[in-house]
Amino acid sequence: MEIYQVGGSVRDEILGHKPIDKDWVVVGSSPEEMEAKGFIPIGKDFPVFLHPTSNEEYALARTEKKIAKGYKGFKFYCSPDITLEEDLIRRDLTINSIAKDSNGKIIDPCNGSKDIAKKIFRNTSDAFNEDPLRAIRVARFSSYKKLHDFKISNSLYEAIEEIVSKDELNTLSAERVFSESQKAMQNQYSSNFFENIIRLNLKDPWFKNLEKVPLLSAKSVNHKWLQLELGNDFKITKILPASTKLQSEIKVFMNLIEISNCNEHDTLTKKILELHPERHLELIKGLQNEFDSTLKVKKIEKIIENYMCIDFKDLSKLSHDEIIKAKISRVSRMLNEL
Repeated sequence: MEIYQVGGSVRDEILGHKPIDKDWVVVGSSPEEMEAKGFIPIGKDFPVFLHPTSNEEYALARTEKKIAKGYKGFKFYCSPDITLEEDLIRRDLTINSIAKDSNGKIIDPCNGSKDIAKKIFRNTSDAFNEDPLRAIRVARFSSYKKLHDFKISNSLYEAIEEIVSKDELNTLSAERVFSESQKAMQNQYSSNFFENIIRLNLKDPWFKNLEKVPLLSAKSVNHKWLQLELGNDFKITKILPASTKLQSEIKVFMNLIEISNCNEHDTLTKKILELHPERHLELIKGLQNEFDSTLKVKKIEKIIENYMCIDFKDLSKLSHDEIIKAKISRVSRMLNEL
């Protein structure tokens, strides 16, 4: 059994960054031997194990063969006879196809170190275009601070073009694409991700409503999504499956924008009641701070301050329709008094 550190953690160390997580590949072993040594099996499609003390992932060296369309259409082969080089060559980019042994020696059969020095994203082999998710991941890699200025090689452009031309992106699940997008939103150069989605012709079907990429400068991931939505008529997460929390924030944000721009009494009353300020005070405050150039903050603050002074406690014994009518009446009266 030989164990090697592999992938992004080796890449990051070469770039001079301390990796957050480390991945390992095990050569010359079997699932039975791994379990006998205390490793915990977690892989569904191929043998991946958690280290009994560090909890880091250890995968048996493997190769793969494309047997069907989509990113799940692979058959994986694991055997003690598979070499480290065979495992590395099946990976996506040369900069991720580097390993390091226990003595610190770098094993780099695909010249990934040279591409790191040149700041180039290059596909490791022609097998890149067999997995459509890799095209989305290339866009995500460009959102990392340490990789944001890397250029895309001609061969990688061609591989991504082939993925697009074969309509492979349609085989991805919306959840997986959203997950990749969420990871990009956690990074400093989130805008790069969406710019590359456009530049690499990856919009259809998951980002077909993406037309503009604003500077995603917010600290909060959800606020970055709101910046993106604001620049694209709130159409992006109509396709991608946003979390319940994000959907709620989008709804509140849209409501605040409508309240900011509305001067018609009856409509304003309706929008205030739809906002439910009593449920979203902290969220509203955060949105006002982040989007003060978009929202009419003073107007909103005045409305909410006065709304919170309205006493609705005496309505509890009324019917649903009576409660709605009473709330409309009281909010309307409050607006008249402003």
